[in-house]
Amino acid sequence: MNLKDLRKANKLSQADVARGVEVDQTAVSYWERGKTGVCKKHRKRLCYVYDCSEEELLAAIEETRREANNLVE
Repeated sequence: MNLKDLRKANKLSQADVARGVEVDQTAVSYWERGKTGVCKKHRKRLCYVYDCSEEELLAAIEETRREANNLVE
């Protein structure tokens, strides 16, 4: 499960996540496309918004990164 899957599983829009984490919606889009990583300072809030553990969030971040790298290669 990647970050986008995690968001959709919680029936959230990128705007919902952005408001919950207090970032711009562009940041959420970049995270989901693997263009940028998720800063440590946002992880706790993301876990709350996505209702997941930090381990689940880190796995989703890693899956997103892996998928983004496969698209580039």
